Order: sequence, then C-alpha cells, then structure tokens
Amino acid sequence: MHNGVFYTLEEVVDFYNPGGVDEEGRTTLFPKNKSPLINPLGLTDQDKEDLVAFLEAFSGPEIMMEKPEQPPYAPLFTKAELKAAQEAK
Repeated sequence: MHNGVFYTLEEVVDFYNPGGVDEEGRTTLFPKNKSPLINPLGLTDQDKEDLVAFLEAFSGPEIMMEKPEQPPYAPLFTKAELKAAQEAK
C-alpha cells in the first residue's frame, strides 16, 4: 500500500482480497477516501500465491550506483553583464 502500512506483497493482497478491509473490518484511517471501485476479489490461497509471484517477477535486486561526479559550477554571466543586457533591451 502506498502509505507503507504493509511490509510485504502478501499483506497487501490479504488486505485487498476482502475489499480493502483488515481482519477487524477496518478500512483506512479515512474511510471516505476509499474508492467505491475497490471490491472483494474472492481470491483463493493459490490465487493469492500466484498473484504475489507474478508481482515479484517485476522486482529485482536494488540497483546501486555511484553518484556521478558533477562538473564544477560556473555562472554563465556576471551580475554586471546581466544588468547590461537588460538595459540594452
């Protein structure tokens, strides 16, 4: 879920399978924000396992890369040059 309340895809699927409610029947902290398009999915345990496996197929190891070296900063012109250009208009 986008707010980080769930740690695993299994938890997300378990939450949305009954229609976006938890085991106690609660939805979100802001139930008026829940879309009426979110309905029970009716997935079996095997369906849920298959869905999680499918979603995990889009994941991989975290891509790590070194921060690129930035070129040194140099202004394009001085304040005096800017003022002269504005006055020349």
